[in-house]
Order: sequence, then structure tokens, then C-alpha cells
Amino acid sequence: MTRQFTIRIFLIAAILIQSYSAFEIFRINRLQKQHTEDLIELSMIKYGIFNVDEWKEQVATIVAKKIDEFQITDTNREEMRVKIQDFLYEQIRRFRNEYRDSNSGSIGGVFRNMVASVTKTFDELEKQIPTITEEILNFMEDPENRRDLKNWVRGKLDEYADKTFAEMDYTLHDHILAKHNSETRVEATQKLKAEIGTLNDGKIKYFVIIGLLYTLVLVSLFAGSADQPFTLLMVVIFSSILLFLGVLLPMIEIDARIDELSFTLLGEPVLFSDQVLYFKSKSIVEVVGLLIGQGKIDLFLVAVLVFLFSVIFPFSKLLATVIYLFRKSVRSNRAVAFMVFKTGKWSMADVMVVAIFMAYIGFSGIVSEQLGQLENISHTIDILTTNHSKLNEGFFLFTGFVLLSLFISMRVEKRLKRKSETE
Repeated sequence: MTRQFTIRIFLIAAILIQSYSAFEIFRINRLQKQHTEDLIELSMIKYGIFNVDEWKEQVATIVAKKIDEFQITDTNREEMRVKIQDFLYEQIRRFRNEYRDSNSGSIGGVFRNMVASVTKTFDELEKQIPTITEEILNFMEDPENRRDLKNWVRGKLDEYADKTFAEMDYTLHDHILAKHNSETRVEATQKLKAEIGTLNDGKIKYFVIIGLLYTLVLVSLFAGSADQPFTLLMVVIFSSILLFLGVLLPMIEIDARIDELSFTLLGEPVLFSDQVLYFKSKSIVEVVGLLIGQGKIDLFLVAVLVFLFSVIFPFSKLLATVIYLFRKSVRSNRAVAFMVFKTGKWSMADVMVVAIFMAYIGFSGIVSEQLGQLENISHTIDILTTNHSKLNEGFFLFTGFVLLSLFISMRVEKRLKRKSETE
């Protein structure tokens, strides 16, 4: 078995394994994307800090807790009795003075004041203050009255919120909960995180396989007999799969969120966690489709240029290279020769890699700066923000394609140079 034959067998096997791995990565990524979109939707700030229902729940819980904690004991009962009695005495005295002043301007009023003085109406009320005080204390100790008070507070909060704030639309929220068989947002979030983690573990092993194959293909490309047309054809196919997978998978992910916002209300902590402020994750194909979908001429032209110079030209050059190697009759064709040797400066794939990397650095810096300003907005509120922006798999696959296509061009030029020297 010759060395060249061994390389051919390896490359064929590598293409088959890579194709299967690429298909599995794409399939898993679609599922993972759906779960991620659902998770991001449930974690959006509109369902947390900006959701009046969440505030009502937390405030009502704190007030209810304070009502439950309020206990009348032998220690504070006498103190409370004195305060209640002083309050009642003060109110009766104030009412007596206002009653006399309001009746002093007429004969009938003077008569009513005389009747109240003779019958000692206000004095009798003051005599009842100790009894009324005990009834108030007993009322406050009754568990049923405490329960009614908590319901009254919750009702008032609902009434105030309904009059002040717009009603939250939970249509998509409830649809996601139903889709994942969950009763609460917390339950759905936990399920989604677990499922995303499982899918990610499955995807990583296929990326490891492609990475190992990529290394071996590079070795075979620079092997002594690797300048044969068949070998170069297999490497071109391997590179093309990297290209298509790279443009189909997300390249960059912008994720800004508040990990934790907390402050103290009535001595109790109010906490909001994992609040997504902004999230976007797009592939080149998705970006092109999004630009075209805007229906504007300028954006349409941008979409065409991005797709043309980042996808069509690089792939066309690879395809033309294969034709040039296998068909001697087309080597004199100017169009094919142009695609093989002249489109390098028109192919913007390498520029695209640099642009995406610079965009990632720029976006990440802007997001981090804005989140830093948010953390310093108040000294009484603790805000912990996090920039989860990252480069995604599509970027690394596309970069792998760019490097491999560069090596292919080097091998083709070297082969043609040798051929011209021998001829």
C-alpha cells in the first residue's frame, strides 16, 4: 500500500466523518438556538425589574412578613397601650375644640355647645378610651384580622398598579412555559439551562473531532505527495464544508445583563437576578437575510456585497481551483484563470474575519463601559452587571476555512510552478 493511497483513504474517511459531524453540529445548534431564545425571553428585564407584577409580589411579601412579625407581648403591651390612649385623647380633644369653634357663630350652635357641656358628651368618650384601647389591642392580636390586613394591603397594591402601569403581555411568556411543561418561570429556566448544557456537551465532541481532522488534513496537505489533484480535491471539499458550516452558525454573540440588583426595603432584601438587557446572536446568512428583509435598497446592496465577497467569491475560487486542476482544457480559459489566480484580492473572507473580531472587541468594550456606568448609578442599590459577549463557533470555523484555503492556494501555485519548470 503506497503512501499516496493511504493519504487518499484517510482524506475520504475524513470527509465522511467531517460531513456527519457538521450535520450533527448544525442539528444540535438549531435545537440549542431555540432553547436559548426561550431562555433569553424568560430572562428579559421586562419580566423582572421592569415588571410591576414582580414588584407587587416582592413588596406584598415584605409587608406580609412585617405584619406576621408584629407581636404584642407583655413587654410592649403597656407601651402600646399608652401610645394608643394618648392618640385617642388627643383626637377627642381636637374634635372637642373644632366642635366648639364651629358652633360658636350662631344661636343654635351655642345651644348645641351647652347641651354637649351639660351632658358631658366628650367626657364620657374619654372615659371609654381604656376600653377602646383594649379592643384595639385584641383586634391587632387576632390572626384572622392579620390575614385580612395582608389581603387588604395586597389588594391596594394591585389597585394602585392597575391604575398606574400598563398591563404586562404574557402571551409569549406563557407559551414558552407551556412548551416546556413548566408551571413557573423559575422551573422553565432551570429546565432550559439543563437542556442547553446537555446539547452543548454533545456539540463539543463533534467540534473536537473536526479540530483533530483539521490538524491531520493540514499535515496531509503539506505531505510530499499531497500536491496530487485528488488530494487537493479532498482538501477543497473539506474546506468547503468548513465554509458552509461557518456561515450557517452564529459568529458573534452580544449579551449584556444584570446578574444581580439588590437593595433593602423595610429592613428586608429586594433581589432581582439574571436580568437580560440585550442579546443578539447571528450568523452571516442570518445577517444577510435580516438586511434583505428590511426592504431598503441600501441595506439590500450591503447584504449582496457581504454575501458576494465573503461567501460566493471564496467558494467560487475553490471550485475553480478544482476545475483548473482536473481539466487541462479549461486552463487557457481566462475566466477560470481569473478565479484561481486573481480573485484573492477580491475575496474578502480574511477581511471578514478581522472585521468580525474587531466588531467583537468594539461591542464588548462599549457594553462593558455602559454596564460599568450602570453599576455606579447609586450607592444605596447594589448592581452587579456582566458582559457575556463572546465569539461563537461560526467565527472559528470560518477562520479555519480562510487559513485552509490560503494553504490550498499555496499548494496549487507550487504544483503549477513545478509543472511549468518540468515542461
